[in-house]
Amino acid sequence: MTATTQLTLEQVQELARSPKRAAEQAVNLLATFQSTDEEVRAWASDALVAIESIPAHLVPDVVDATGAPDDVVVCSACKLLAKAEDAATAQQAVCDVLASERSGAVRTEAARALDKFSELTDESITALQDAAQGSDARLAHIAQRTLDNS
Repeated sequence: MTATTQLTLEQVQELARSPKRAAEQAVNLLATFQSTDEEVRAWASDALVAIESIPAHLVPDVVDATGAPDDVVVCSACKLLAKAEDAATAQQAVCDVLASERSGAVRTEAARALDKFSELTDESITALQDAAQGSDARLAHIAQRTLDNS
């Protein structure tokens, strides 16, 4: 994984205004969620939302972020992977998060992210079906909605 750097407030504010530059800094934006400054985290979130596409060369680093201990980082990584140019690798990583033992909120975000892919793999469909049959009502609802949309 590429070394990451927490960004400053000024840096994340600039990236929030420049989605293409933000895409190139996606991994550092994810790392910035570790900041103790709430405003920095909010701007980092804004910058991540503005990103339209994650370049294929950055996908492995964003995939690595799905293994982070912080749920906010994992949820944000799933959202980013739904915008990845390397859809096959990205979808596999999001599917792995959905099938994991992570919190319901993280798994729900993974199910939402899978809804953004144009075609779902058999493995993703199976993971969504399992989630739709699970005991977490919110996750089951989102998983079923994603299946209905596919």
